[in-house]
Amino acid sequence: MPGGLGSSDHSARIRQLEHLVKEYKAELESHSRDSRDIEEKIAKGQGLVKQSVLDEAQSQITSLQHQITSFESTLSELQNANTTLDAEINDLMRRVASGEYNPKSERVIEFQNNPAAKIMAVRNQVLEDLRKENEALLRSGGGGGGEGSVPRESWERLCKEKEELEKGHAKRLMRLKEVSSGVSTHRRCHRWS
Repeated sequence: MPGGLGSSDHSARIRQLEHLVKEYKAELESHSRDSRDIEEKIAKGQGLVKQSVLDEAQSQITSLQHQITSFESTLSELQNANTTLDAEINDLMRRVASGEYNPKSERVIEFQNNPAAKIMAVRNQVLEDLRKENEALLRSGGGGGGEGSVPRESWERLCKEKEELEKGHAKRLMRLKEVSSGVSTHRRCHRWS
């Protein structure tokens, strides 16, 4: 056969095509079986997700998306408020640094029992007392009030310190008596039992 294939080539080609057709039929049969199995499972409500579960999941997704949107808007509002407060703080710090703050017209709010304010008040009082005492000492030193004389401010400060020490001593003594009476009562109870 001129320009054509030989019979052996034809028969090989035919065998090859027949083999491919068999593989194709087997593949189709496998897919057909799988689709029948899936159809049976769907009919029985097995295998794939039930519509009720799918609807519930879809409603949860929608709810979560609404919550995310709500949270994002809240976050945006809080970030805007934070930016505004930062700007206000910077403005107030600039005003304080430049000396604009006037305690007569503006007040700083602080806690009633602020420990830092209490400590500062005690320090200021001690500083004021020492200034008065120092002034009195300078006056008495220059005025020649006598060699053994003590300025009134120094005397008052020493008396005040003495009273505080005596009160502290009395409290410690009373506590010591309470503890010792408690220990002796405890010992008496254990002796009789």
